[in-house]
Amino acid sequence: MPDIKREFDSLFEIIPANDKELLLCSQALRFEVFCREQGFFDSNLDTKDLEIDPFDKWSTHSLLRHRSSGAYAATVRIVLPRNRRTCTNYPIEAHFKMLNEKDREIITNLPQSQLAEVSRFAVAKNFRRRSGEEKTSHGISTTFEKIGLQSTYRRTDSHITLGLIHALVKMSQQHKITHWLAFMEPGLIRLLSRIGIHFKRIGPAIKHYGMRYICYINLQDMLNDVAEEKPEIWAFLSNHGKLSFDEINPEQAKGQFLSGNSAP
Repeated sequence: MPDIKREFDSLFEIIPANDKELLLCSQALRFEVFCREQGFFDSNLDTKDLEIDPFDKWSTHSLLRHRSSGAYAATVRIVLPRNRRTCTNYPIEAHFKMLNEKDREIITNLPQSQLAEVSRFAVAKNFRRRSGEEKTSHGISTTFEKIGLQSTYRRTDSHITLGLIHALVKMSQQHKITHWLAFMEPGLIRLLSRIGIHFKRIGPAIKHYGMRYICYINLQDMLNDVAEEKPEIWAFLSNHGKLSFDEINPEQAKGQFLSGNSAP
């Protein structure tokens, strides 16, 4: 079985963006990917080369640092739930109007105090070098699940993808999150399914910087599926089972709604 953790640790480290300076590094990387390269979020072009939105202060963020160069290779965040009935909890809610009543009920029935949105999954251009990868913000290639199978050929994009997912799993456990929402491209859904990460689609495809689906996933189910289909990847994502969501239940999660800023 390939030792993905050893390979990952030789290339990258996961850094929680838990202070103002690191958050600025994350927002600067997002600006390069989403504004300068991809042309998204044009209204943010006057924010001193930072991509910022109102949900950043309700989120927890992570960066991946490339060890040999010191460069930040990627970033991701999860938008955490808030106990405020009069405001929007997640960016994805702007698209709920496209769902029918039955589809909206699926989201309503998810455990609201344990539900977070995964967003701003961004990989720096220098780490998206293969054909087709440079045109996406996530930089995930069609062969990323082959990580570790060829010891003389390290796919850094594969390690970046799995590193960001590991960071998401770790942040979720820390905040007692058990379910993710995400707004995802069809191709990304298919690529993640190759390693056992099976997001469930809700409703029709929605046109928003390309066609995307509103999706959700139960994190313990996700880890169970990855363990069955790709045990070597499960060992990395779950830290050999130390990251688990079996023990988190709605009673434990009471009071976990945010009442103030998460990011500095």
